[in-house]
Amino acid sequence: MSSLEFESGLDIHYSIEGSPFGEILIASTHRGICCMEFIDDTKRALAHLQSCFPYSLLVQQKDVMHKKAADMLSESPKDVDTFHLHLKGTDFQMNVWNALLQVPCGHLVNYGTIAKSLGQPTASRAVGNAIAHNPVAYLIPCHRVIPASGKIGNFKWGTERKSKLILWELKSNSE
Repeated sequence: MSSLEFESGLDIHYSIEGSPFGEILIASTHRGICCMEFIDDTKRALAHLQSCFPYSLLVQQKDVMHKKAADMLSESPKDVDTFHLHLKGTDFQMNVWNALLQVPCGHLVNYGTIAKSLGQPTASRAVGNAIAHNPVAYLIPCHRVIPASGKIGNFKWGTERKSKLILWELKSNSE
């Protein structure tokens, strides 16, 4: 089961918002944000969203959660405020995503550091896989994780976007 699949019959509200890093698709259920992804093609993004939630009704409707999430990318960077998320993943994925929430704005860690924080120091590759399945860009800050080599890459929304996010946060922290 995908990390984005839920019970059937859910209404999922979505909106397309602008950000300094490109357009973002934000989707939510009555429980919280279930998807936030940078997009380059709206039709493809909506088709992907529907495939992730095949038994749900997608409704284009912006709500308060969407505005709050979009605002996180339009103001100066900071640690994410409290958001209600409606996510589904394996226990390991949820543990990795929770560990990412502990990485402060403007700081970088590597996959091994996350694996060690989970008490599984040899699980760097599994950590990378869990990070790759993060369904909520920026809110769960997977962009703050880089390989031990220090090379920026491995970001499902593009290396250039990841670099811009990191620089944006670093610049804000130095001011």
